[in-house]
Amino acid sequence: MDKDGLTLRVINAVELVTNGRIALRTEGKTEQGRSDFHKDILDAIEIFNEALSTNDIFLMLLCENLFLAQELAGASQREKKARESYEVALIEYNDAFYCYETILKPEEYKKLDLGISHGDKYRNKGMPKDGFMVAVAAHPARLENGLKMIGIDPDEQTLRELRIKVCKRLKDLYFEMQQGVLK
Repeated sequence: MDKDGLTLRVINAVELVTNGRIALRTEGKTEQGRSDFHKDILDAIEIFNEALSTNDIFLMLLCENLFLAQELAGASQREKKARESYEVALIEYNDAFYCYETILKPEEYKKLDLGISHGDKYRNKGMPKDGFMVAVAAHPARLENGLKMIGIDPDEQTLRELRIKVCKRLKDLYFEMQQGVLK
């Protein structure tokens, strides 16, 4: 899976899911909207499954970041709280990319670690809760909140659960990297 191909696929899938949602609410377009919505949710599920199967931290991070950005771009102004939450998530994901780039340079990451409090509140099993860990620890709660709605579409529920799984896998993979660099 290449980065450019993934980027286009994610952007396309989210755009079409958003268009499908709108068509579901538009008289005369309901059937086509339902068909598009489900087809494109299934495409997004495939994309996230592929990204998860690679164990490639950058690709998984990119996939979720792109999905977030596209969902936010398609959100209504009336969805104020959700928009604010997604804006925070995008900031956190930008921090995660920075931390990921830094951990690939062990000497730089060791310096970064010195600047993160060594108090228990800021550590997980001795490893720093840096921007990467904050992003992948906080985001599943956002996704889980969407699962609390009654009547959520089963395909959309599957996609959200898969995205939560991606966050958890990212957390595990990155933790292993932290241990490799700092122990």
